[in-house]
Amino acid sequence: MNPGQLNTWLKSHGGYSGCDIIWSAVNSLTAFKYVDQVKFAEGSLSTAVGNCNNCFIANVRGGTHWVLITGFAGDNTYYVNDPGFDQSTYTWFNMLVESKYSA
Repeated sequence: MNPGQLNTWLKSHGGYSGCDIIWSAVNSLTAFKYVDQVKFAEGSLSTAVGNCNNCFIANVRGGTHWVLITGFAGDNTYYVNDPGFDQSTYTWFNMLVESKYSA
């Protein structure tokens, strides 16, 4: 599913409240369930990302954009899938908050 398809699915399945996403809306779409939205302490996100039962979406670019974290590169840097920009990594310092999903 690409971001456009996800957006269409969210629109037709109560995934938005006004302009805000309802993070738990995807619970019926996937085996991963929304857990919480937190800001991990420096260094602790890498351990959580390494757990195969977790999935994280990070808020970056000053709160204007979301990316899927795909792995830990080291030195507080994370690999991401970024649907809007040609960028494959972000640092922990560039992430405002992380939305956690767990299987």
